[in-house]
Amino acid sequence: MGRIYETSEYRMGTLCEKHEYFYKHHRYLGQTCGSFDHVGDLIFIKLTSSDPTNHIVLEFTHVPKNLTMKSVPENGWQSLP
Repeated sequence: MGRIYETSEYRMGTLCEKHEYFYKHHRYLGQTCGSFDHVGDLIFIKLTSSDPTNHIVLEFTHVPKNLTMKSVPENGWQSLP
């Protein structure tokens, strides 16, 4: 899971975001464009454990309100909660 920390408009109607995520106590940064919401929103991320910089944002999967960045297991989830 990651957190959006910056958004900007790329082209008409396209919003880009920068996000941070953690895996095994390391912080990683990423960015993507799509239809995202606001700074501070949580997003689900799928990554490759052998190369955590290789990841995708699961854009159409909403994070339940009861989850926080601290509730993410150290090695992530095997399936989405």
